[in-house]
Amino acid sequence: MSQRSRSQSIGAQGQKLVAHIIESSGLWIARSQDEDYGIDLEAEYSEHGVHGYILKLQVKSTGKPVVTPKGIKFPLSTSLIKYADSLRVPLIQIQVEATTGRAWYLWIQRWILELRKEGIGISELPKNRLVYTSVANTLENGLNGDLIDIACWRTPSQLFITINDAIRTAASVGRIDALNQLVSLLAKTDVLSQDFPIDLVIDHILEMRSSTSETVEAEHTSQTLFTLCHFLGKRITVEQIQKLVLRGDEYSRVGVNALGVLYDSHYEHIESLNLANVFMSLGRREAAFFCALRESFGRQGPGTLVPEFKFEYEGIRIDSSGYGTRFWRKWASRGYSVIFDYLEHIES
Repeated sequence: MSQRSRSQSIGAQGQKLVAHIIESSGLWIARSQDEDYGIDLEAEYSEHGVHGYILKLQVKSTGKPVVTPKGIKFPLSTSLIKYADSLRVPLIQIQVEATTGRAWYLWIQRWILELRKEGIGISELPKNRLVYTSVANTLENGLNGDLIDIACWRTPSQLFITINDAIRTAASVGRIDALNQLVSLLAKTDVLSQDFPIDLVIDHILEMRSSTSETVEAEHTSQTLFTLCHFLGKRITVEQIQKLVLRGDEYSRVGVNALGVLYDSHYEHIESLNLANVFMSLGRREAAFFCALRESFGRQGPGTLVPEFKFEYEGIRIDSSGYGTRFWRKWASRGYSVIFDYLEHIES
């Protein structure tokens, strides 16, 4: 008959210790989750009855926790992080000291949001990642405070998660009108406008545009992108602008118009990004010309232009032979991107 290994024995002991702490709180019910992938226990908040306020728990047993100036060291696997990112129930990792029964917790989805705020995607993570939680984040403390709010969906992080889920769903079912409203909602919630992972929204919109063939649908998607730029433009980064404007060796007409919206709505921020030099360093002279031209008009924009553009930058100018009534008629339907249709390279 096979015997359990020492690590298996310690793991089982850790789960029993955590279940005991949960039940002893008098506020929670602990349930075993032996059949669940990567999940050891389920905890349901039950102080005022059972209402479906649930946490999923993964328990890690350790002989002695590693305490650093950053806090308690937690090892996280990329597979668990990806699982947490797609899970619609809060996933909590518990680290329990098997010899003493002391335990600490880490809410993985909140950690993922903090990671994205730093500009790091899950795909960029190594197979295993070391993270830290405060020594004050004991399981006992959490069961009487923070974990109650998490289980009841009363945290700002869950507002981010909820709206992001709604954006994903609107994209999946083709509700461009709903997506547009959701993007507008980002700016109406101060915490969201500071912390929402804007890259995800941009990626969803660009993915939808690449898969949308109907003109009306494509137009709605473009408007959503412009709404995003109008409301959240002060948080747009150089990298995100490159993602919007560049399409391989070509340019995205919608992305160029989105950049125009950024200049119109958040001129000081976009000017501070030094985009002309950025695009020149990438060898994209046309985009560099566009940024330099737009900045030559300052905050007022080019809407008050008279007869013709007289501007040159890095050997590029607007072809004056094609400038005139036709240019402005095209501007009405194509926006800022029409400038790219009239560029000429000056022979040295």
